[in-house]
Amino acid sequence: MLSDHYKKLTATIRFRLMLLMIAVVFALAAVTMFGVRQVYHGKLMDAFDQGLSADAERLTKEIRDSYPDWRRLDQIIDEIERAHLVPKWFAEVYDAAGRKLAAGGFRPQLGVFTTTDLTAPHDEKSFRLIVARLEEPSLPPLYMRIGGDRQSLEDDLRLRDQATMVRLLVILLLAPVGGYILARRATRPIAKIIAAAARLEPSRLHERLRSAYPAARLV
Repeated sequence: MLSDHYKKLTATIRFRLMLLMIAVVFALAAVTMFGVRQVYHGKLMDAFDQGLSADAERLTKEIRDSYPDWRRLDQIIDEIERAHLVPKWFAEVYDAAGRKLAAGGFRPQLGVFTTTDLTAPHDEKSFRLIVARLEEPSLPPLYMRIGGDRQSLEDDLRLRDQATMVRLLVILLLAPVGGYILARRATRPIAKIIAAAARLEPSRLHERLRSAYPAARLV
């Protein structure tokens, strides 16, 4: 008895229209939130990279003022790290032979530095770093490797993903209600026509349909 009622319910246009509306709303919400996440992730990475570039400019000035006192530069880098917002921030200075001249901040376990490492900001292990050449005519060729732990970025993305999942869950819970209301409004004229047709008999073919339009007749 119950299964027959369920089969009749699922076979109605109203039910199928409701499912279609739920699927469309949920798909649009999921695609939109995924797009927002990608944009947010890109902005976070851009802000992080801009911060590393600013650190390289500051370190260039400090090298210019401290050269060739590398011990003093070590102390300056440590002071910058203590005031830096990025966790496990570090900076290293190398000569053209790849020999480390100065370093401060966190001590990451990274690969051996070579001058061929000159690249755009990139990830290495759990760190986001930048490698740049010191452009200073009065100094010999020097290279800087600056970076920090990107865990803060991952934490921000994780929090946003959790918020996104909560929103999708709310949409999934509310979509059936909204889908049912819209489907009911959309199929109400059809339901009236079917009900009126079911009441008609050969002796009552003149009966009008209840409609907002005065000229509406069953033909």
